[in-house]
Formats: sequence, structure tokens, C-alpha cells
Amino acid sequence: RHHDRRVAAAERRWAAPTATAAGGGATLARFVDYGDALLVPGLVDAHNHGPQFANSGTATDMELLDWLNTYTFPTEARFADVAHAERAYERAARRSLRHGTTTFVYFA
Repeated sequence: RHHDRRVAAAERRWAAPTATAAGGGATLARFVDYGDALLVPGLVDAHNHGPQFANSGTATDMELLDWLNTYTFPTEARFADVAHAERAYERAARRSLRHGTTTFVYFA
């Protein structure tokens, strides 16, 4: 079974083993040739704060509490407006997707 995967890699093909109907070992799944393309899984970011999205990368020389008081807390207050929050989260999600993050969680 492991040998099958090594052969597939040596032939520059990728396939996952699948169980046979009779349960007697594994067979290789259908091969898809992507040519010279590099297949990379999407990134996962499971800890984001929506209100901080607009301030990411700003004032990196500040202490955390000063940064929160100056930038984040005033920005968070604007999220009481649901329409504003919807627009902001939509922008944050689109930016994450543009940068290759395909799975993410944004905290309110």
C-alpha cells in the first residue's frame, strides 16, 4: 500500500489510496495531472478579532494597552451599528481569502 504511493510520487502524480469494494487492500484513486502547478492547501486562522481588522499593522511601536485604548476600543464601539459590522466583517473575510486563508474565525 505504501509502495503504491511512492510509485505515484515518483511518476509525478498524486493520488490517495482508497479501499476496494471487497475490502482486500487499497487501490489508487483517479489521477489528476495539474502540470507544473503547485497545489497548496488553504491556510487556517482560528483566532481573529473583527474590530481589530481595520487597525492591523498600525502603531506597532505602541504598548498593547495603549494600542487597544487608542485604536481598538474606539473602533469596537462602531460595531454596535449592525450595518457597519456587516460591512467590516465582509471586508475582513474577503481580505483573508485574498491572502490564502480559506478557513477563519472572526470574534465579535
